[in-house]
Amino acid sequence: MTGNDIIRSAFARIAGLPCWQALGEFGTYLTFHFGASKVDVTEPTEAVRHRRLARVDGQYVLRIEAYQWVAFQDGGRTALSESPRDAIRQAAATLQGQKLIALTVRTKQAGGEFVFDLGGRVAYQVRDPDEQTLWSFHTRLDPDPDDVDIVSFTAAGKVSLFTLRGTVHEQREYVKETTDYVVDGGALSVQLGASPNGGTAKPLGNSDVTKGPPSVS
Repeated sequence: MTGNDIIRSAFARIAGLPCWQALGEFGTYLTFHFGASKVDVTEPTEAVRHRRLARVDGQYVLRIEAYQWVAFQDGGRTALSESPRDAIRQAAATLQGQKLIALTVRTKQAGGEFVFDLGGRVAYQVRDPDEQTLWSFHTRLDPDPDDVDIVSFTAAGKVSLFTLRGTVHEQREYVKETTDYVVDGGALSVQLGASPNGGTAKPLGNSDVTKGPPSVS
């Protein structure tokens, strides 16, 4: 099995699914949820006695974690990872409801892009030597929603697969395993659907990521 197989298998699960809860709320992260929703409730603890936390997650969650990315809509840049928070939120909102139709990764100066069906794109690449993960894709597994697969593309150009499984004997104990895989040929392109707005999905080059900030009001 190669990193190519891992990525294709993971993202095939969301082919044709629109993203929801597209967010740009933490650091440089962009987060997209896909599939059935699940409410996770955390009961009060000793540290937080009077607060019960609740959140809604998709069965599949894509999180772009790269320090450097650029978001586009219909060919025009909407925000950079360094843009003001309001601009990042607006860029995420523009991608809300769009379907992921293609993605690319490359290992030399690790980076790539995500392409959406209504003209949205996010191009990313490694920026700093201390970066570890450029993006991660979480899959909540049935029938036990606490079981999860996490596929990550690392700044070193490797594909990392992290598995979390409950044991047969005790569901509250988990077996964790992380395995790294290589990308054959140093690059991978995965097509999940039709080209955006009926047009041609052209890959973005390094210059698309490294150009100066767009004009965002």
